[in-house]
Amino acid sequence: MNAGRGLVSVNQVLIVDNDRAFVRMIEVALARRNFETLVAYDGLQALEIARERRPDCIVLDLILPKVGGDRLIRYLQEDRALCRIPVVLVSGALLEERPFLPELNVQALIPKGPLEPTIANIVNTVETLVRPPEAVEGSRPSAPALREDRLTSRRLVVELLEGRRHYEQIFR
Repeated sequence: MNAGRGLVSVNQVLIVDNDRAFVRMIEVALARRNFETLVAYDGLQALEIARERRPDCIVLDLILPKVGGDRLIRYLQEDRALCRIPVVLVSGALLEERPFLPELNVQALIPKGPLEPTIANIVNTVETLVRPPEAVEGSRPSAPALREDRLTSRRLVVELLEGRRHYEQIFR
């Protein structure tokens, strides 16, 4: 944008989740903080958009169609052009069900819980990762690198993960 007029450049955030309503809520909340959003509803689409647009941050769910969030993160980390993009993993999946999460080296893990606090946490985390504290009016303390709050709907998530494992074994 035009720096001569004192305008601040707009940061792009890629939101990757197959829950369209959840994506829309994140979009609206980020737009209020002057972020431009890009949207993908599956892992393959997200990878394509990331390669084309190189967003400033990626917010993604762990369980995605076509390519899961864990595999997408690995693809991003192996790509020299994309490996420096901060990744915020948002998931209702249990940490104990995903022992490989620490090796994924994401910048933040936000559990899906009650909508309003979850959306606020996502927006605050993205802002902290993308914009230096001195550039953010009324800046907040930095977000923790890894959040391990109590996750909701644990039984449902366990069942979904077991089903996914079953189908992956059949596919193999």
